[in-house]
Amino acid sequence: PRAQRAGASLSADDQLALATYVYSGEGSADVVGKTMTASAARSPGVLKLTQQGAASGYTADDGRRYVRYQYTSQRCAGEYDEGECFGTLSTRRTLATLTMSSVSQYRTNTERERMKEMGQARNVDVLWLLTLSAPVGAAWDSIEPVFERLSKTLRVPMAPD
Repeated sequence: PRAQRAGASLSADDQLALATYVYSGEGSADVVGKTMTASAARSPGVLKLTQQGAASGYTADDGRRYVRYQYTSQRCAGEYDEGECFGTLSTRRTLATLTMSSVSQYRTNTERERMKEMGQARNVDVLWLLTLSAPVGAAWDSIEPVFERLSKTLRVPMAPD
């Protein structure tokens, strides 16, 4: 259910633009970052969300493309009515890294071989997203270098041919 809800937050065109950039490099990392930031802004409780700088894309040694982007969000945990938060108001900075990969949906190796003989594939594209966040201010300033290093550790192996 969570994956369905997450997938529903991106339109078919947004999903295609994201996959096109990750798989072929066509398009722009910044457009992917803006798309994902807009998706995060639709999360429950988010009052305001601002992308921080431009997103950047990079290619790992194995050829897989990744996108890194940052945003600041203001969230109300509790009741929100007519512009007033009656719960806890927090402002956090987030650093995110994403990529996509194709994952086999075959139930058995026999099924995989049979479909291969027929020239058919049964795969689904999966969005991998690593988010790291901390409160804005001194907490963010002290943890940002650690987050930068951690975000570079996201590696999704390439599928064997």
